[in-house]
Amino acid sequence: KKKRTLKDHIRGYLTPFTFLSSYDLSEEKIKEYVVLLKRNRPQLLISYPTPLVEFSEYCLKYGIELNFIKSIICSSEQLYDFQREIIETAFKAKVYNRYGTREFGSIAQECDERNGLHVNVERVFIEILDENDKSCKPGEKGQLVITDLDNKIMPLIRYKVGDFAAWDLSTSCRCGRGLPRLKFVEG
Repeated sequence: KKKRTLKDHIRGYLTPFTFLSSYDLSEEKIKEYVVLLKRNRPQLLISYPTPLVEFSEYCLKYGIELNFIKSIICSSEQLYDFQREIIETAFKAKVYNRYGTREFGSIAQECDERNGLHVNVERVFIEILDENDKSCKPGEKGQLVITDLDNKIMPLIRYKVGDFAAWDLSTSCRCGRGLPRLKFVEG
């Protein structure tokens, strides 16, 4: 936006978030973002993996250090191991994966152990079903079916989001949370 309203200024003061568009990642725009990040010095960065890899590669190429960022959350698309490695090398910070959808918001995320995705069971009920709509065994890939537990206006019940996942019930996570974990999500 070119013009900020009074409401925008108040919101910016109360919730100090800076949104950077990933639609234009020209070298000139990335330079702007580096200056903005250095000025604001955020400790947390939330991003799509693909544009963050491009930004990370730029930082690595030109020796730019943004070591005030303590952790990074990647969401909204598949995070691959090679992407995590590039981002962590550039920022010298841990990258955490988060799974969510437009319909449900945050569904599951990694903890410090990064041993699968902990499901937000207080918000959603997840089923992983095979092609016959039968429950998959732990470790077996199937279609994610989600029931919303906190949408009182328009709850979605047994909603097929089109993504695939598998349960990781082999061992409990060392973090001690006790939440069920997804081994992976594809979608």
